[in-house]
Amino acid sequence: MKQFLTIYVLLILLFSTQIINGQPKTVIIGFEGGPSLSLILASSGVYKDSEPLIGGTAGLNVQYNFTKLLSLKTGVIYERKGTQLPSKSDQLPPDGLMSINFDYLSIPILLKLSFGQNIQFFINTGPNFSYLFSQSIFYKPKGEKSYKVANERVSYKPFDIGVILGVGISIPIRNRFKISLEIKDNLGLMNVQKDNIEIPILSFPNESHNGNLNTTSFIVGFCYRL
Repeated sequence: MKQFLTIYVLLILLFSTQIINGQPKTVIIGFEGGPSLSLILASSGVYKDSEPLIGGTAGLNVQYNFTKLLSLKTGVIYERKGTQLPSKSDQLPPDGLMSINFDYLSIPILLKLSFGQNIQFFINTGPNFSYLFSQSIFYKPKGEKSYKVANERVSYKPFDIGVILGVGISIPIRNRFKISLEIKDNLGLMNVQKDNIEIPILSFPNESHNGNLNTTSFIVGFCYRL
């Protein structure tokens, strides 16, 4: 995964140097947010039966336009991610669902390609660096309300690195304002749980705890060109 990320970033930087030219530069600041669906991807082990969990994202961003075609976008983003699992724990009643929630502060570093004149279509891609500041596990018995059963932040890795790919459309409002609609996928490159750490409420016998977070978000943005 580390080699993949290194090659990925180098290709992006090489590509950007071929596009940047002497056209006027501009800066855009904005706010974005929206709902998301996430789950832990795993082919075997504790998380192999993961089901999507509804979450969300919101944050501030800044975009530097090298040209009309190419931009660099970053920001500080709050992300609620997670997954649902059918409960197999002997510590909980049967026939329920466990919701595993992760709260991250993230800094994406994205290259953005835009096409069109007034209404523009765009794609963006790049790495996403995330810090886990909160984690919780809820249990929902069949036909009843969910309740919190654990807080296991120390059992999960405090940092995650992901790769983002997004596509969308931006619509101008007067001269300096724009709104945007985007579908974005963020694939984590690291196992979320620490190595050789067992979580009591997730300690299913003879099963590994490897898994990577994957999140798909629908983003609405509002921005202002300085």
